[in-house]
Amino acid sequence: NKVVHPGSFFGMTEFGSDTYLRDQALNIFNHTLTIDQWYDAFTKEAGGSSMARNRLSAVVTRLYWGRVPLAEELDSFMLWFDTSSDTPIDWPEFLEGLTKFRDENVPEEGSPVSYTHLTLPTKRIV
Repeated sequence: NKVVHPGSFFGMTEFGSDTYLRDQALNIFNHTLTIDQWYDAFTKEAGGSSMARNRLSAVVTRLYWGRVPLAEELDSFMLWFDTSSDTPIDWPEFLEGLTKFRDENVPEEGSPVSYTHLTLPTKRIV
């Protein structure tokens, strides 16, 4: 049985839940990152309007303040982008992949992020 402590951490329950910190944690699955933040990270990594596709993971790392995301997180994100193309990716194409990623199911709470907890796209880009 999982024991849930009814208390709070330094009064954080005044924000509505004793899970406030977990719910607001920086994470590409919980939508705490705004489109504006993604845009800023993309343009800073791109140094312009487009970037090499092999730099896509650097956008996520920038959003994580330099912390390298879990491989499973990054892999599930990268499923939505055509990484085999030699042409640079621009913001509209990046936004399309990001939107599809954000529309997918978030992994279940307490479950490790893995492909078994994600709904894979019906039409994957290869």
